[in-house]
Amino acid sequence: MTDTPRHSEVSRRVAAYLQHRPAVAAALPAPSETWTFREVALDREAHAKLNKHDAIESVGQDRDRDDRQRIHTWRTRPETHAFIQRVVLPIDGLAPCGHSGVRTIEPGECYTCCRDDCEETFGPATAREVLG
Repeated sequence: MTDTPRHSEVSRRVAAYLQHRPAVAAALPAPSETWTFREVALDREAHAKLNKHDAIESVGQDRDRDDRQRIHTWRTRPETHAFIQRVVLPIDGLAPCGHSGVRTIEPGECYTCCRDDCEETFGPATAREVLG
């Protein structure tokens, strides 16, 4: 059982979202780093939800080379990062690729996470660690 987040850290909505999506939480850089959408492993839906609920913040914008598209620079809010470090990431269950779950490719030999688009594989010892 995980700790209930303190209200001063993040909203309950953000807390629930990050606890159910540890790969999203793991993808967010530390608050000292700025990043663009293309530099992190977030899909558009996750990025939009995190922005809408103030888990991340825009700290600037620039234009692409062709001057056609704005590129925003983002930062993970310190309270979001603190919550991730204290509550989300200490939970066992992430495969080496950062995704959750274990799927058998060859019993006793080769395993992968539960994402269809992930190609990383690992052995039985790692699978046991992921499963706790």
